[in-house]
Amino acid sequence: MTLDHRSMAVLTKLVRSPSFVTVQELTESLNVSKRTVYYDMKKINYWLKKQKLPSVQYVRSQGFYLEEKSKREIPKKMPFVYRHYEYSPKERKAKMMVLLLMKERPIFLADLLKMVDVSRNTVIEDIKGLKEECKKFHVQIVSTKKKGYILFGKELDLRNALVYFLSQLSGNKEWMNGFFPVLQEITTEHLNLIYKMISESESMLNLHFTDEDVQTLSLRVYLFSKRIKQGYFVEMDPVEKDILRSTKEYLAAQHIGKQLERCFKLEIPEDEIYFLTTHLLSSKVIHSQNLDARNSDVAALREVCKKMVDDFQKYSCVFFRNRKAVENHLLLHLKPAFYRLKYGIKVNNPLFDSIKTNYADIFALTKKVIVHFQKLVGKPIPDDETALLAVHFGGWLNREEAEGHHRKKAVIVCANGVGTSLIMHRQLKELLPNVEIVDSLTKRQYDSASLDVDFVVSTVPLQDRGIPVFLTNPIMNEAEKNKLLKWTNHFTNDRENLSVQAFMNMIEKYTDIHDYEGLARKVKEFLSVPSPTMKEA
Repeated sequence: MTLDHRSMAVLTKLVRSPSFVTVQELTESLNVSKRTVYYDMKKINYWLKKQKLPSVQYVRSQGFYLEEKSKREIPKKMPFVYRHYEYSPKERKAKMMVLLLMKERPIFLADLLKMVDVSRNTVIEDIKGLKEECKKFHVQIVSTKKKGYILFGKELDLRNALVYFLSQLSGNKEWMNGFFPVLQEITTEHLNLIYKMISESESMLNLHFTDEDVQTLSLRVYLFSKRIKQGYFVEMDPVEKDILRSTKEYLAAQHIGKQLERCFKLEIPEDEIYFLTTHLLSSKVIHSQNLDARNSDVAALREVCKKMVDDFQKYSCVFFRNRKAVENHLLLHLKPAFYRLKYGIKVNNPLFDSIKTNYADIFALTKKVIVHFQKLVGKPIPDDETALLAVHFGGWLNREEAEGHHRKKAVIVCANGVGTSLIMHRQLKELLPNVEIVDSLTKRQYDSASLDVDFVVSTVPLQDRGIPVFLTNPIMNEAEKNKLLKWTNHFTNDRENLSVQAFMNMIEKYTDIHDYEGLARKVKEFLSVPSPTMKEA
């Protein structure tokens, strides 16, 4: 039995989703009835059974989800499932740009039509938009009858455009699997080799990159190597080369360069090592012991951190009791941000809209205090970077409240970096005041850490370690918060009191309560229903 387009769209959504997918989400996105959704699930489960894979599971009041094994194996058994994913305009333009940069042969309109699977007029409009976006990188797209679409610009500008458009796409492994057909030479083996090289560089640098940046950096390095193999080389400024040569990242870049030469049989020019150094310097980190005070950039950034924290406290009327930790964590973010801005490495922040909407007050305060960073950099700070800083400040608000006794323990697992884990920490502290959040880990740390917790809240699927895991987005909406509240009831001793109080706190934020005790009784009755049970869809 083969799956039709709609069933493949549902399956794609399940594979890509970091959390549960509700019936309502599917009915709205596909414009079909509930009955149709359940019918499609039967077809999908029949197909999964034939493939000897775990079926789609359903948790009452939360939705459908796929087990990690199915998510991992589906792309291997049915790789074309990703071709039926409906890409957004941003994603379509990003895929086109990467294809044009990596092409081995002329690329024509027909090739772009086949890749993104939309109408001719839509592709033509996308190309117009892409041409406009490329101007900010000093890159020009020209179309000819014989040679198709051609890119013009300095190699450094073309590389910076490549990095930006890659950041418009998801950095997870499922996306990479879906993108492999576009770049036929890329294999999981290639990426794993580079992933290992970058992981080794972490030890040399005494730091730990975010999971997300290790993945995206692996793909970048592979594509950079491909450009080198095609005979395209960057040229770095001599003054900048003198500065970069004094960094530990330069030594790590040399080490990676030698391994790339050996593994991919190519010769890497010295300027390419300096270029790779800028990308190591600009990658987000979760922790670092490589913040040498003797480095003039780090010393200047420490001063900026102090001024920013001073002003944030003044404008927000909040006093950080653990101010030193706030400054240190801020420095962890400011250092790579400084190098991204310095070397023109623009990246897209996928959480920007959520941060600006859900933390508008903190975003506005951050815009005020960021002037100190702007003076150091000497150029305007993009809103994407401001939003990441807002996440850091927001995550520290209310973090240092006194902790009670005999509380359940949880850990956060987040692939997006320190700032996002801090904002999750704040959300969970507000939502689950009687739960102790003991740590925030990357996925790689989680895989090897010794854990003594009752449950895990994660933004990425995790291997089964016998600990309950709740999958969610980095910034939770109200529906996800409600799901988490009901889910955690199962793990808390003071189930009713915790949930009732948390619900009452949330209700108070949005309305005036005229009969507090009466409403609390009704909430208690609502929450006293049996815990959600798991069953096959």
